[in-house]
Amino acid sequence: MWLKIQHRNVMLTSLLALLFAASAASVFSETDVDLKFATKVPAVQLMPNWSEPVTFATVTIYEGEIIDVDHHSADTFIRIYTGAMSHRYNPNQTDFFTAHGIPDCAVEFDTIFNTSKSYCSTLNQLWKLRYQQNPRTREPGGWARKGGAPDDAQLSLLRPFGIERLNDFCAGEHMWLLLQALNDPAWQTRYH
Repeated sequence: MWLKIQHRNVMLTSLLALLFAASAASVFSETDVDLKFATKVPAVQLMPNWSEPVTFATVTIYEGEIIDVDHHSADTFIRIYTGAMSHRYNPNQTDFFTAHGIPDCAVEFDTIFNTSKSYCSTLNQLWKLRYQQNPRTREPGGWARKGGAPDDAQLSLLRPFGIERLNDFCAGEHMWLLLQALNDPAWQTRYH
């Protein structure tokens, strides 16, 4: 008898968990969200992704909440937001890096190898906010005081950019302001 009751409780718990998961997943389903009021903005996250020490993405924001994340490689991110690549996230091919005063971000054609390559010295510094050494290349020179994370004082300097925790996305205007801060020697000095 006890085994039957326990089995029934496990089945009921599993059913409730499935129902909860299904309802939570549909909180922002496309039928509930009026996508014309959602915005898509570039974003970075101080978490590793693919072969990058940080994550690059375009996020969809609806009523102040991120409802969708489209991850990019650093190369694709630079190509989209420098306007070098025709893409639905930047249909006018605006160079947002230049518009926000972020230097050294471009895509150039290499005549020797007959290909284009992207670069952005500012994006290449983002890893320094989280690590003491680059987790991919083992390059020293990171600014994080705790090795694999900023300490509390450093995290307080990231809060104005929307980063409360390391897995938070820094998106839209906050991201551009963070990239500007990365190029400000006074801000760098305060951070490390």
